[in-house]
Amino acid sequence: MEKKFIKGAHNLRGLMEIVFSVIVPVYNVEDFLPRCLDSILKQGCKKYEIIMVDDGSTDSSGRICDEYVERFPKCRVIHKENGGLASARNAGMKEAKGKYIVFVDSDDYLEKELLTKAYYCMEEQGYEACSFAARRVAEDGCTLYDMLFIDAVGAHVFTEQSRNDFLWNTFLQYSLGWEAWIYVYRKDILERIELSFDEKVLYAEDLPFTFEYMRHVNSIMKLPDILYNYTMREASITQTTSARKLVQGIFEGVFCSVLERLNEEGGYLCYAAMLRYFLPTALAEMDMAELRAFLYSFDSLAIQKEQWQEIIWNKEVIESTFGHDAERICETAMYFYKGDN
Repeated sequence: MEKKFIKGAHNLRGLMEIVFSVIVPVYNVEDFLPRCLDSILKQGCKKYEIIMVDDGSTDSSGRICDEYVERFPKCRVIHKENGGLASARNAGMKEAKGKYIVFVDSDDYLEKELLTKAYYCMEEQGYEACSFAARRVAEDGCTLYDMLFIDAVGAHVFTEQSRNDFLWNTFLQYSLGWEAWIYVYRKDILERIELSFDEKVLYAEDLPFTFEYMRHVNSIMKLPDILYNYTMREASITQTTSARKLVQGIFEGVFCSVLERLNEEGGYLCYAAMLRYFLPTALAEMDMAELRAFLYSFDSLAIQKEQWQEIIWNKEVIESTFGHDAERICETAMYFYKGDN
């Protein structure tokens, strides 16, 4: 059993109602952590707790967490062995007391209106998820570019059919983002569907988590406001993700994680939606023959082939779901499927 201890649990006594649990995974971010925590403490809405999860930091991050616990009653810290981002977020969720869950990466920071606007959307208007625009910034805080998702701004209220269309043609096409930190989640829904981050997924672990949540909500509000600042650290800027790493991470890691919770009917549609979005990026580095050979090297080849076959067999459904992109999706699936024939 993993060793961990929690500091600051006594701080909860005497606090006003806790509406938001703000979960901050922490690992070796001593230069950024105070800025992150201060931005949360400056929120206009005060009905929150901060749960820092020190994931085995080897710098002074753990000490900084302890200092904030001593200074601010809203803060708690979990000190645990290193297990990765998914593990840290899961540990924070287990201790959350709030009605809503907010994830903040410890090198990022918030605009002061985030919780106020989320409160209005979810507590007063009754939306089951709230999302917002974000800004990518350099380490010194200078703006690099904005993530506005303009086409998705506004209310999305679902029927069963419209939710499916939203998943395949909006969410999985990255039209409103799928990062965990760009959403506010209802804790009761997370508990009802027993949702946690898949700790086996080492790349894009946010995608299966947020996708599964979206499968179970009836409404979401996408705000136009830039409320989150995501720090592009020097290592992230200079070390770009290769197409091979992306393909393997998405189709062997993320998709297989998603498939565990999808029914058989939805699996091939999810695969088709991912193929539609990620194929151009893959082909920027590999040609089709190289991509097919790479897919055939996966341990999950049988799962991949099953999806290609389902896409081929259900061409009419693909056409009605993806419109003018359907032909390319079906032709690609056929090319992959015939690779060993």
